[in-house]
Amino acid sequence: MTTTNVNAVQNQIDFYQIEEVCASLIFPDVYQPGQVKLKRRANRHPDCLPSNPDYVPDQKTLRRVLAWWFAPRLKSLGLFGETGTGKTDMLLYVADRLNEPVYLVKVHPALMPEDIEGCKDLATSPAGIVSKNSLGLAAKAYRNGGLLILDEVDKVNAPLGCALHGLVEGKP
Repeated sequence: MTTTNVNAVQNQIDFYQIEEVCASLIFPDVYQPGQVKLKRRANRHPDCLPSNPDYVPDQKTLRRVLAWWFAPRLKSLGLFGETGTGKTDMLLYVADRLNEPVYLVKVHPALMPEDIEGCKDLATSPAGIVSKNSLGLAAKAYRNGGLLILDEVDKVNAPLGCALHGLVEGKP
C-alpha cells in the first residue's frame, strides 16, 4: 500500500485556473442550454464549503446574486431578511457551484478585529520560540479570493465595525 502526501498534491494544483462552462450545467434552474457561459475555478479549492443539497434557490434572487458575482468590480453584497430565509444558503449555493472558497464568520458582540484579520502567535521551532503569522478568515479570503460571509453582521461591535469599514468598501 502506498501513501500520498496530500499537501504535495495540493501544491501542484492550480486553484486559480479558470474554465468556461455552459451556465445551464451549473445553474440549470436559471439558464437554458447554450444561453450563456460562465467562468468558474477549474479546480475545487480546499476551503470550498458544500452547500445544502436540498436547497432550492429563488430564481429572481439567484439572478441578482449572479449579476453581482460576475460584475466587473465585485463589491460588498448585503442580504437581509428574517432568520431562516436562506440568505447564507444562497451564497453557499453559488460559491459551491463555482468552486469558490468560502470563509464564514459568525459575527457576535465579542468578536474582535484580530479574530478575522489575524495576529501573531508564538510557536516552538528548532530555533526556539518564534512568532508566526496566524491568518484570520478575512486575510485568507484576501489571499485566496473567494467569498467572505459575515453572518449576522448586525451584531458587530464598535471596534470590529471600524475594522470592517475598509473591507466592506472593497479597499485593500
